[in-house]
Amino acid sequence: MKKTLIFTGFLALVMVVSGCGTQPQATTNFALRGILRTDDGGSSWNPAASSEANKNVLLVDTLALEIDPVNGAVFVGTEKDGLFRSTDKGESWTRLGLSVTKVYGVSVNRQGNGTIYASGVLNGRGKIFKSTNDGQEWKEIYTEPADGTVFTALRAGRNDSQLVLAGTAQGMIIKSTDGGQTWKNIIKADGPVISIAFDTTNPKIAYVALFDEGVLVTEDAGETFQDVTDAMDEADLGSAVFNLVADDRESGAFYVGLQDGLVKATERGKKFVKLNTFESTNKYPARAIGIDPTNSEEIIYNVAQAVYRSADGGNSWSSFQLDTDRTGYVMRFDPSRTGVVYLGLRSL
Repeated sequence: MKKTLIFTGFLALVMVVSGCGTQPQATTNFALRGILRTDDGGSSWNPAASSEANKNVLLVDTLALEIDPVNGAVFVGTEKDGLFRSTDKGESWTRLGLSVTKVYGVSVNRQGNGTIYASGVLNGRGKIFKSTNDGQEWKEIYTEPADGTVFTALRAGRNDSQLVLAGTAQGMIIKSTDGGQTWKNIIKADGPVISIAFDTTNPKIAYVALFDEGVLVTEDAGETFQDVTDAMDEADLGSAVFNLVADDRESGAFYVGLQDGLVKATERGKKFVKLNTFESTNKYPARAIGIDPTNSEEIIYNVAQAVYRSADGGNSWSSFQLDTDRTGYVMRFDPSRTGVVYLGLRSL
C-alpha cells in the first residue's frame, strides 16, 4: 500500500489499458493498420487514409495521437516514421520536419496559437521539441545528458501553454513554466510515466499514470504529488495501470485502463469505481480510451482486436471487431467534429 507523497526533487513517467458489449458489429474485410477513424461515434471503423499516396501512414506503429481543438488538425507520433499531420480529417497526411523518427508524445496548445510540443528520441537520446507555427519548424528545448532515457509522456497546460510536464520511462518528471526555456526536476516516481492529463476546469490539477504501478495527482501544477494508488487498492482494483485520460466535462474525474478492466476516478482520485465491462475483455489490458469531450456518457475503449462503445457511462456496451494483427494504443475524440474518433494501432 502506498501513502501520500510530497516530492520536491525529480519527477515521474508512463505507459497503457481494457471493456462489456451487447451487440457485435460486422467485422472489416481488410487488414487494418496505422490510424483508424470512425465518423459515427464508434459503430464502424476504417483507415483514416485510404489513398495510395498516403499508404505510408497506413503502416505506421502509433505512439502518440493529438487533435488541435481549434482547427481540427490531427497529429500522429510514430515508432519509426516521425510525426505526421492531417488537416482534412485524415484524408491526406504530411510528414512534418521534426528531426526524430520515434515520437513518444505530442501536445497541442488549446488556444490555437500554433504552439506544439513533441518528445522523441534522436540518436538514442531523449529530447523535447517545440514548434510555434503548427509544426512547420521545430526547436530543441530539452535534451537528456546521455543515451537511454526517453520521454514517454508529455502534456502542456490546458489554459497555459507555457506550463509543460514531461515524464520518462525511468519515472522522472520535469516541469517548465516558460514554454521550455528552463526546466526543473520535480519527482522520481516508482514506475514509468505513461500518461499525463490536466483537469478540465482547474489548471493546477494534473493526473499522472505510472505503468503497472498506480496514479499520482498534483493540485499545484506539479510542485507536489499525492499517490492515490491506495484508493485503488481499497477498491480492490490493484495498480496494474496501462493508460489514463481526463474527463473533459467533469472536474476531478478521470478514467484509468487496467490490466483487467476500466475504472472511473472521481474527487481527484479519492474514489475509484470499476465499470461494468465484459468479463472476457478483462483478460486483456485496456490500452486505448476515449471520452467524448461533449458528453461524458459516451465512452469508447479498445482491448486486443476489438473496440467497445458505451452511450450510458459504462453500464452497457456495443462492440466492433478489428481485422488487424495490431492492438489499439491511443484514442482521441475530435473535439470539433461530432462522432469522429481516431484510434492509433501499434504492434506489441
